[in-house]
Amino acid sequence: MSAPLAIALTLVFYELVLLALGWWGRQRTRNAADFFLGGRRLGPLVAAISASASSSSAWTLLSVSGAAYCWGLSAAWLFPAC
Repeated sequence: MSAPLAIALTLVFYELVLLALGWWGRQRTRNAADFFLGGRRLGPLVAAISASASSSSAWTLLSVSGAAYCWGLSAAWLFPAC
C-alpha cells in the first residue's frame, strides 16, 4: 500500500469514527441543557479533566512559550500554574 493511500484511508476512518461519535452523542442529548451541562451526569473526575482542558487553551501555550523565550527554562513552572 502506498503512503498517500494509507494516509487517505486513515483520514477516512478517523472521519467515520468522529461521525459515529457525533451520532451517538446526538442520540443521548434531549435538549440544550443536556448539551451544555452534560445532562448533569458528569462525575468529579470528568468535571476536573474538563476544567483543566478548558484552562489549557492555545493562549496559555503561546504565553508560556513567550515566557520561556524571555526567562529560559524557569518559565516551565508557569505551565502547571495556568
